[in-house]
Amino acid sequence: MLKKILAALTSLVLGTVVVATTATAAHAVSTPPCVVDEIQHPAVEELSHQEYRYKQVTPGEDEVSHTEYRFRTRTVTSSEKERKFIYSTWSFVDGGTTTINGKTVSGHWQNLGGSPFWHEIAESVINAYWTNGNIDDSLLGGSEANPKGTVPLSVYGAPGGAGSPQYYAFKESSPSGYTDWGPWSGWSTTDPGAETETKQVESKKVVDSASTPDVTVYYVKNGTPSDDLTDANWTDETLQEVGEPWTFVDERKVVDRQYKPGWTEPVYGDCVIVPPTVSCLENVEGTTLTLPEIPGVLWKVDGGTPTAGPVVVQLTLADVTIEAVPAPGYVFSEGQTSWTFEADENGVCQFPTLANFPTNATWDDEKCVLGNWVPGSVTVGQIDKTTTIFAPWVDYYLDGSQTPMTTQKVVLAPGPHTVVAQPRDPDDSLTGETFWEFTIEGVDDEVCGDIPTLPLTGGSGSALLSQAGLLLLCSGLALVAMRSRRSGFMLR
Repeated sequence: MLKKILAALTSLVLGTVVVATTATAAHAVSTPPCVVDEIQHPAVEELSHQEYRYKQVTPGEDEVSHTEYRFRTRTVTSSEKERKFIYSTWSFVDGGTTTINGKTVSGHWQNLGGSPFWHEIAESVINAYWTNGNIDDSLLGGSEANPKGTVPLSVYGAPGGAGSPQYYAFKESSPSGYTDWGPWSGWSTTDPGAETETKQVESKKVVDSASTPDVTVYYVKNGTPSDDLTDANWTDETLQEVGEPWTFVDERKVVDRQYKPGWTEPVYGDCVIVPPTVSCLENVEGTTLTLPEIPGVLWKVDGGTPTAGPVVVQLTLADVTIEAVPAPGYVFSEGQTSWTFEADENGVCQFPTLANFPTNATWDDEKCVLGNWVPGSVTVGQIDKTTTIFAPWVDYYLDGSQTPMTTQKVVLAPGPHTVVAQPRDPDDSLTGETFWEFTIEGVDDEVCGDIPTLPLTGGSGSALLSQAGLLLLCSGLALVAMRSRRSGFMLR
């Protein structure tokens, strides 16, 4: 008998029938899409031009400087030297020069301000006063607590305003034969001459303006010169065109068009190949069908994505539809390109015949059973008490919906409704009616109490049915097991 009827009625009883097929190719080619013409392209000559880079150098400035000097002095002493301390705000400090008793010493007198304080007169000043070390002993003596007397500082080169502060003095041995070095003079551009035993001289370089390096900039066409030399500095202008003060740096050849030898361009077209053939072998052990790899051929299994072989197909009782499609760049010549296989009751591989399925739709109005409300409903695909023909063989569509019903029984609201039946496989056919138009009558809520409001196109009704415990008794329907065979179906 036909497989679709067998699958609909006996799939719970029969095991999977194992079949196998083989696919063979006739006159298949192994080349890619074919060359149908040629285009001759002539050689392309090279085109190029020269580019250049230029620089401008601005010389830097040389350093400008002068020499400054300073010195300090000491005086020759005998075996003794005087040390004198004064109580004054005037002190002999660094900087400048002072003439004492016809002798020039480094340093100068300065009023430090504030209160007078005891401090020592520089030895170079004291001993410059004396000639040949003739220290007057009558001027010596005294202490801070009991000064010797006063002394005019003008005798030591101080200005008249320095006054005559109190002092005390004493002599001490000077084994070196010289006084200590006096303060440094100020820095001056006057050269004090060479050093002597009584004069030390220092010099230094004073920079009036530092040197500056050369400044180099690089030419930029139609732009501001740059500090760095980069690809942006290339220009096709010649040195004569850019003019002075620019000078040449380097040049390069720029290829605008590469040389290309003449060549032949093939023109491709679709290759025409003979479609493959697929045959069925009887009573072969195994559960798979292998579609081989054939150049230019792709395989579609049950309408799936075209795939190059080898393609392994798992076989079951369901129809296996195999289609050969040409790969891109190929076309088939005349011939069969689609095959469908099935197994009969004995497991023999054969081409299937098409099914002719019966249909049925029944409906029930709303009821009130023992004071309980039972909703209206429609039931489809229940051929008789023991036979059900529903998805995946026959689809039923309720109230113009584009989606088939997923359950055989649907709760409906009172009012007009329609049901349409269609075979899932467009090659199959239906026996009986395929369109039903009916009206669900409602009941009075005064009899059954509050009645829920249902959508016009119905619902699953599972909660409502559980609420109406007598539904099975009222509708007279029950779930039934599928029989192994249904005799009397029209087969073709």
